[in-house]
Amino acid sequence: MSIVYVSDDGALCATDEFGVWTINPGGTAPGLVEVVMNGPAWTTLDNSVFWDPRKTRGRGRVIPGASGTRRFRRRIHETEYPMAMVISGAVFQDGTSWGANKNEGLRQNLAWLAENVTDPPPNGAVYRASTLTSADGLTTLTANIQVLDFERMGHQDEIIPSAILTVVVARGGFREPSS
Repeated sequence: MSIVYVSDDGALCATDEFGVWTINPGGTAPGLVEVVMNGPAWTTLDNSVFWDPRKTRGRGRVIPGASGTRRFRRRIHETEYPMAMVISGAVFQDGTSWGANKNEGLRQNLAWLAENVTDPPPNGAVYRASTLTSADGLTTLTANIQVLDFERMGHQDEIIPSAILTVVVARGGFREPSS
């Protein structure tokens, strides 16, 4: 879980021992830009859920009139995560100040997040590429994700103290690039 505080210039400062989450890493696909989800304008509060084992589906089925169940193969399944986050209007994600009008900065940050995170990808893809890099930088996991929803949980001055991104991770979870 991240501990988040607001610096004197309004930037968010977060401590997250569970690493940095990036959407569209490198911005390599046409029309997509890299979005670091842990920075001075917005940050997720708990990336630890992405390190959990992958979800699976499948179980035995009851056979009428017989004892026990018929076993079916279990398969890796997509997983839905509600990702809590904090959003500030004081700065953009690169740390650039929005100036005196922090509420306008908040609107701009929300519009930018909508265009680059919550809206369907402009290249027609179903998923967005995503990485999770450990805090020490030694491990990077990858996943294809869909961001299904953004829900604002409140508003104080130029900061949204809590919002929820609903994220679906294909193939159950983040994994080593070769697996």
